[in-house]
Amino acid sequence: MARPKSAKVIDHLIGAMVAACREDAKLTHKQLAAKSQVGINELKQYEAGAARIPASHLLRIAQALDTPISYFFSAIDIADCAGMDGSTSESIGPTECARVIQVFSQFRSPEAFDAAVAIARSMVILEDRLNR
Repeated sequence: MARPKSAKVIDHLIGAMVAACREDAKLTHKQLAAKSQVGINELKQYEAGAARIPASHLLRIAQALDTPISYFFSAIDIADCAGMDGSTSESIGPTECARVIQVFSQFRSPEAFDAAVAIARSMVILEDRLNR
């Protein structure tokens, strides 16, 4: 499997996933910061993809959200499936990552997910060809 060339894409995706989990849990930044013992400003930076989340902080955040830490590492697979593997931090930011997470998290069946992945890959291939 290809890996994203920009670690910043992964930082944005993981941050968007933390934000989505926090919102699903109906927690404010302040509440999650208190539950996870991570500073509120750090948490906001993580969610925005502006700062890389240390593993120890990600573990505490995952525990506070009652979410397996492995869930957040699926960002690597999402980046690959969505065709973000060649993206740079300038071409995709936290807003775009949040939209990708939101869309991909809505699929309930593996077949629907696979179809969406195929469409996304086709669009990336088409865009690459048009930009040549």
